[in-house]
Amino acid sequence: MEVTGLFDDLPRYIASSGKLVFIPPRMTFTGVVNTLAADGNERPFRGDRLNELYVRLTLGAILRSQDPALDLNRTAGFSVVLPNGFTCAAIGTAPWTLNVFGSDRPQGRGTLPISSERQEVGAWNLIGKNCNFQISPGGALFAGSSIFLRVVVNNPQVVLPMVDPFNVWSVVMQSFGEVTDSSFKKPLSTPALAFEGATGLFSNNVAVQGKLSASLSPLMYTPSIASNELYVFFLTEQTAGPRSHIRLLGPTENPFDFGKRCEPRFLGERYYVSVSPLPSTYPLSGMSYQIDCQGIQSSSRPSRYFGAFLQLSGRLRALRRYGFAIKVGNPDVFMPAQMQEWRIITYTERREETDGSYTTVPENPRLVAITSFGLFQYQPFQIDVLQSVVLSVSSSLPTSVTGQTSWVAIGGVHFPSDTSCRLRIVAPALYEWAYAQREFLFRSAEVLPLLP
Repeated sequence: MEVTGLFDDLPRYIASSGKLVFIPPRMTFTGVVNTLAADGNERPFRGDRLNELYVRLTLGAILRSQDPALDLNRTAGFSVVLPNGFTCAAIGTAPWTLNVFGSDRPQGRGTLPISSERQEVGAWNLIGKNCNFQISPGGALFAGSSIFLRVVVNNPQVVLPMVDPFNVWSVVMQSFGEVTDSSFKKPLSTPALAFEGATGLFSNNVAVQGKLSASLSPLMYTPSIASNELYVFFLTEQTAGPRSHIRLLGPTENPFDFGKRCEPRFLGERYYVSVSPLPSTYPLSGMSYQIDCQGIQSSSRPSRYFGAFLQLSGRLRALRRYGFAIKVGNPDVFMPAQMQEWRIITYTERREETDGSYTTVPENPRLVAITSFGLFQYQPFQIDVLQSVVLSVSSSLPTSVTGQTSWVAIGGVHFPSDTSCRLRIVAPALYEWAYAQREFLFRSAEVLPLLP
């Protein structure tokens, strides 16, 4: 040990004796790439398998393995320990194209072997929630090294919010160090060090999202309508707490337009009527007072806003069905993406994900093949509909009185040309379609007797 004066002069040297003092290895940075970077985490829901996440680790000390000439059975390495319920399925390298890197040069994308290979520096051993990397004898990972990992996980079967005290990612390190005295028994290792201090595009953990049930219903399906309305319904799985947020996303190519300042509003009063035993529909909390709604700008069409981000003044409660309307402009033409790219995600006040739509948000959630809605290629004039279409209902009495269903017969529907398409019939609110496939009649001889 060296002791000097105030100006680093007059050095004196003292040989130490007795117990040895050491500083355990540590990390200077730990973090998981979050959803703001839009890298990975494409399978964020409970029960999802093979979800890809990206993790950055920056070493604050050298992790050195023992010299192969020694026989002390002291290894070195580290373990990324996932929260309970996760399974470490595979480890890979991070591609240089990730958004989180931006224009950074160098990228700080230090790599290690993938979990299916063993290289000179070491190898992985994946056991349950532990992603263990063991350094080969004589090898080392040096202080200041920035390691970027692609961690493939199987998600827990239950939801796990970011604020849950059990949602803790941690790292454990062990190093052989510089000690060669075989009488020194204490290992140079750390307890589990929780990820902490991550900011910006990194977080200390990730949320395991719940699956919300949702449906969408536009008032008009005609292309190029500048002022349409979209009815949105969703059933939450988790609470999102006070001042909850909602993100509604449409197709990105040739997008619908929610406007820079989107305009949510109440549905008609009849939608919020209690219809027990079915779940009641509630307006968004704070709708009467203030909801800040910002459009999400399209990168392909900067003049259009393909999504809406709603900041509520109240909370979204668990297991509650909500409904609201929002103004939207229709695109010019139908595109297949309209049937598959609608999403709803709920967030806490801190923009932590809670629930999301597991598939594209359907127009009819009862369909076996889940699809959203698409625009029409042709829309008849209202006067043509009034003059030609005929509708007949066999009974006007409520089913609660008769105990029976009623026949609905429709005729006079004209197409401008021969076509192969779907026929969509939307009934008024509180009506419910209830028929077996054999009760769907479409031949003239079957339908004409039911028309007036």
